[in-house]
Amino acid sequence: MSYVNCPRCRLTVRLRDDALTPEYCPRCAAKHGVQSKVYLSATPARLFARPQTTAEPTTQPAAPA
Repeated sequence: MSYVNCPRCRLTVRLRDDALTPEYCPRCAAKHGVQSKVYLSATPARLFARPQTTAEPTTQPAAPA
């Protein structure tokens, strides 16, 4: 599955296999009259900024008394 993402307004559109890929963001064009180029990616833009999770805890164990 692929997505097109807008770097200006962060709009993400999921594309179907038979869909045409837009060249410019439809939201930026409709709301602001700006032609912002979109880019194709395998993940939505909202997942790019998600922090990496680790399996180990980040706190230190208590020192023996």
